[in-house]
Amino acid sequence: GLGSSAIKARATAAGRGSIVLMHDGGGNRSSTVAALPSIISELKRRGFELVTVTRLLGNRMVWRP
Repeated sequence: GLGSSAIKARATAAGRGSIVLMHDGGGNRSSTVAALPSIISELKRRGFELVTVTRLLGNRMVWRP
């Protein structure tokens, strides 16, 4: 898998209107967990607002089987 610095580089390449989606399952995610504090700090420093998908959708839960 990717190391934490590569994960941070991809996540912080976000621009206006970007959605950064990260998963927490499917194997060892220690590099992702290690990268999160610096990803969050960098995106907040650049003025991004971190929200849930539900909030992004206007507080509507959309689910279809």
